[in-house]
Amino acid sequence: MIIVKCENGVGEWEISPLGETFDTKQEAQKRIDELMIGVPSEIYVEHTCEFADQIMQDRLGKSYYSYLLGNDEVGYSYTEDGQGIFNEILDDVESFLAKLNVVNESYHL
Repeated sequence: MIIVKCENGVGEWEISPLGETFDTKQEAQKRIDELMIGVPSEIYVEHTCEFADQIMQDRLGKSYYSYLLGNDEVGYSYTEDGQGIFNEILDDVESFLAKLNVVNESYHL
């Protein structure tokens, strides 16, 4: 959701794509804040990372393991290339959730 200048003459500002109009930009921002679902940071990070890793595994198949470093005893991390792939997928996951008004509450105070 974004705040844009209203073009239909009903108000000065509009929340796109909802079409709700407001006289002030502050009123529009207050409405966006009401619509957002702030998830506690620990939970948000845990689940978005799990989603991104699962998507990465699904996309890469067996080659997923070539992007890992470590073992069961010391734990795992991604190679540099693997981290790049993971970060891109994580950005997509967060963008998708934001379209559903679900955000990390630490960014939505």
